[in-house]
Amino acid sequence: MKKLLSILLTAAMVSSVAVLPVSAAENDTYADFETADNDEKIVDETYDDGTATNDLDGTQANQVTGDTETVNIENPLNEFFLSMDVRFDGEADATTSTGNINIESVARASSGDWAASTATTIKLEDGILKGQKDSKSFHNLKEGLTANTWYRLEFEGQLKNKNNPVAMRVYAKDGDTIKCIYETADYDMRNYDGDSTTSVKNPLQVTFSAGMSYDNVKMIYKNPDALTINCDEEVQSGTPLALDYEVTRLGKPSVKKNVTYSLYDADNENPVTEGAHIDNGMLISDVFTADKVVTVRAEAPAQIKGSNTVTATKQVTLKGVN
Repeated sequence: MKKLLSILLTAAMVSSVAVLPVSAAENDTYADFETADNDEKIVDETYDDGTATNDLDGTQANQVTGDTETVNIENPLNEFFLSMDVRFDGEADATTSTGNINIESVARASSGDWAASTATTIKLEDGILKGQKDSKSFHNLKEGLTANTWYRLEFEGQLKNKNNPVAMRVYAKDGDTIKCIYETADYDMRNYDGDSTTSVKNPLQVTFSAGMSYDNVKMIYKNPDALTINCDEEVQSGTPLALDYEVTRLGKPSVKKNVTYSLYDADNENPVTEGAHIDNGMLISDVFTADKVVTVRAEAPAQIKGSNTVTATKQVTLKGVN
């Protein structure tokens, strides 16, 4: 039976899980990853009672000697960062390990069991770190790796969107520092690539087989920290006004989320209940509405409902008909 080390299940259950904001002071923990104020740490697993030692940070780590061990993570629908410290175990001076890492899409059956569909497998063979290309073949990612050496693997990007591919980075210890030894901007996530949303609601499962040691498994959801409403500042009463918006994270464009619009008075205090309303992203006013200023509010939710929302406002002048 698989040992479930951390389980964050369906979206309906996530709201009961404590989600910690990520501190910018932790940036050096994640190598090239830069945190933002609204990011959410979904998984942060360390294994202080493990039987192995993580040479990257000198702490205890888990070593899989029997059944596979699994971390289940609520599926990242938007942008994410996934990091793990791993060691492919083997004989002394070995360049091949029987251990591997599976990153899978999983569905929960009515029985409560997990059913997995492999997205990508990562293994060490003949000194080459390999990532699964299809059901029978692998990409060669990085040469010169050895068994019994600790590496940090990072994945960053957006699943289910070929226009925003997943980046992968590999780090190794170099003296007293941890340095990037491999990077690709377009790691093949196989079943998670493309624009299909068939399994987008399923959790992400990271499985470590026998022959692996692992530590510091982290998943962070990358949320926008700024929202801007884009529309004209003045419109004739009775003329619909299209509302648009953009979201950014650390000053760079972020993945758009569905926003919730609302309409308030000029002081942004009281809801507007007469003469104008918002419907399906359009500001609609009655043709006989007199000159008035209204405030459009927009709110973009984070990936976990009710957590770390980002808001914006914009004043619009409704010009009455003369």
